[in-house]
Amino acid sequence: MIPDQSRKYNILIFLMSLLVCIGLITASDIILGRIRDSRKPVVKRVQDIYKVGTEFDENLGYRVRPNLALPVTKYANGEPVYAVVYHTDRFGRRVVPESSNRNDAQKFIAFFGCSFTFGEGVQDEETLPNLVAREMPDYMVYNYGVFGYGPQH
Repeated sequence: MIPDQSRKYNILIFLMSLLVCIGLITASDIILGRIRDSRKPVVKRVQDIYKVGTEFDENLGYRVRPNLALPVTKYANGEPVYAVVYHTDRFGRRVVPESSNRNDAQKFIAFFGCSFTFGEGVQDEETLPNLVAREMPDYMVYNYGVFGYGPQH
């Protein structure tokens, strides 16, 4: 049997060790977080589509403006990431150049989604809907993608 004083001493040592471990983990987390934050790129957009290219919509919150021809350049730490021109039609849909002359098409494909579908950072010819339209010439393809949208839209 361990005497009372020895038991108290062991508990005290355990608690002190636990506090030191928690302190080291907390300090490491703070230091590594600051290092990570100092390395984050400073992102800047010229003609930000999120601000300039949208308008209020009562049902959806916002929508892409119709008839856009908006040049957007994105920089990270002063280096260009992309420079594109976003074009939308009279309904605010991203233009699908491969489908622009298929007015007599009897089959249709509609793409819905977020910025991946919209094609943030790529030219009109490089969007997923346009690549599908290129491979499926009998279909009229529409791009209803909007950056920031999700299933609730």
